[in-house]
Amino acid sequence: MGGVFSVDVNVDPASVDRAFLVYELSGLPHFTAAARSINGARVLGRFGVSRGAKGGLQVEEISPASLVRGANRIQFFPAEEKSPESYRVAGVRVVVVPRGETRLSDAGARDAGALRDGREATGWRAPAAKPGDVRRWEFAGATQPWGLDFRLPSPVVGSLTVAVGERARQGPDRGEARRAGRGGGTRVPLDKLPATGALTLTLAGGRKTPRRCRS
Repeated sequence: MGGVFSVDVNVDPASVDRAFLVYELSGLPHFTAAARSINGARVLGRFGVSRGAKGGLQVEEISPASLVRGANRIQFFPAEEKSPESYRVAGVRVVVVPRGETRLSDAGARDAGALRDGREATGWRAPAAKPGDVRRWEFAGATQPWGLDFRLPSPVVGSLTVAVGERARQGPDRGEARRAGRGGGTRVPLDKLPATGALTLTLAGGRKTPRRCRS
């Protein structure tokens, strides 16, 4: 059945802006390889399983809506059915960030919601050899970006560009971060970008394959 952990959340999830599942992982390379479920929801993971990896500290952003106030059941399942002891986790905990003025605006939250629902069918897709697909995430107030975590179902050809403000904005204060496609969990560091009220994301597919990503 795997390992089961009970993690207390002492705040109302409706008051939480961001939530993270944090734990030490050994035997697998990344949390996307571990099979896990929160409060009986659909099992996620078993992607890019590579046994014997060091792993280390994992910080996975999860939807606050997946949590309940009080005891939360976090269950891990075997990464491979034939090898029930394929990895280990320890120190499981949930870290939450209360809602504040840095949260996404209502429009930005609706746009980002489909990327955080745990379903690949609603992921972001950019066809090959066509202009990049652009999304704009607005915040309720000015904020300093830190990073963007997302998962690619497989190695792909393409790029993700994250810029502050409007896409057409020019000048030395226009920050930008780019990331080429590769399979698995990926992080785009954004801490070098200036504080902004919005991020413009451009997903561009290459000539060989379409590109999909999930945050």
